[in-house]
Amino acid sequence: ADNNDVSWINEGFAEVGAFLNGYDVGGADFSYAQNPDLQLNSWSDSSSPDFGSHYGESFLYLTYFLDRYGETATKALTNNPLNDLSSVDDTLKSLNITDQQTGKTVTADDVFMDWASALYLHDGNVGDGRYIYHNYASIPQTSASETISTCPQSANNYTVNQYGIDYIDIQCAGD
Repeated sequence: ADNNDVSWINEGFAEVGAFLNGYDVGGADFSYAQNPDLQLNSWSDSSSPDFGSHYGESFLYLTYFLDRYGETATKALTNNPLNDLSSVDDTLKSLNITDQQTGKTVTADDVFMDWASALYLHDGNVGDGRYIYHNYASIPQTSASETISTCPQSANNYTVNQYGIDYIDIQCAGD
């Protein structure tokens, strides 16, 4: 509905449409889940080795958005004239969607952080139930890319892309 939106939203919604109509999304979601440190809102050119993973990432983010905020909010997002993450922010604000825990308006960054947690946790019993997909039973599971077992430890040597995800498993005793 928004012909000039950015690739990750246009193509992500194309994948959501295929999914909703019973078509296989082709495994790009599983490709993404193997290496989630990929910037959501910045697509590589079609010759990039991770191009398919961009489709998987966008599909998973927008499917989570649909699952969590419903059809009305998702339709509003597809029709929002703003582009990129600004359209997510504007949609959530215009629909007055607030976080049950904080009472504040949900932002695109909030959705991203909850989505990143849902990809790892897959557990509707954590918190208020937001860390699970109800509409996609075969969602791929992400896993930790690093493990820290000796503490204290400096994390200065870790990097992650903006709107990318790294999961670090901390297995130290104590707080």
